[in-house]
Amino acid sequence: MKNQRQLQIGEKIKRHLGKVFASDANLILSDGHNITISQVDISPDLKNMRIIIDSFSKIKKGNILKILEQESGYIKNKIAKEINLRSIPNIKFVFHENKDNINNVEQILMEEAKKFNTD
Repeated sequence: MKNQRQLQIGEKIKRHLGKVFASDANLILSDGHNITISQVDISPDLKNMRIIIDSFSKIKKGNILKILEQESGYIKNKIAKEINLRSIPNIKFVFHENKDNINNVEQILMEEAKKFNTD
């Protein structure tokens, strides 16, 4: 169970990262690629955070994660300037998994609809 401090810091980081992804020209992904931050999970010791993202870009997920991992030092620096913490947690980016499930369900429904229409 997350405590109040974890939730507050996670929400602050989420809001700040939204601004960074939307407007920062130095970030490689900022030029036309939409990234949505679904959630920021912080460990109880505040040393690690998992940023759950979603993207509606045509770039493959692996490439987006690779770019974000390369830019994690820059992103961590931006967080440090905005949010006052003793140490900024290590960042791990993860894709939101529900979108894949939704796409799979849509694909199955379309296949079933084709079967139904051809009968």
